Amino acid sequence: MTTTANAIRVKGFWRGSPKGPNIVSELLKNLKDKSTKFNFKSKDAKGKEVILADDKILVITVAGAAGELGVPFEITLPLAREVSIK
Repeated sequence: MTTTANAIRVKGFWRGSPKGPNIVSELLKNLKDKSTKFNFKSKDAKGKEVILADDKILVITVAGAAGELGVPFEITLPLAREVSIK
């Protein structure tokens, strides 16, 4: 039996920036605009192709507690094609 993956989950931290948490949203936008390795479209209940909304892909904490070195984010990147994993 072959096990496959259809997405990659990236977890990380963003730090203080004049752009705030938008810096992570910009990273996602760049991936959507330029990547051929990821597919940001899905089919709805009627079979029509729709673009995945950012809130379906990105989880970001907007503000951290005092003294934290970074604030967490998580992006799930759907692969353009499934890959076998061992």
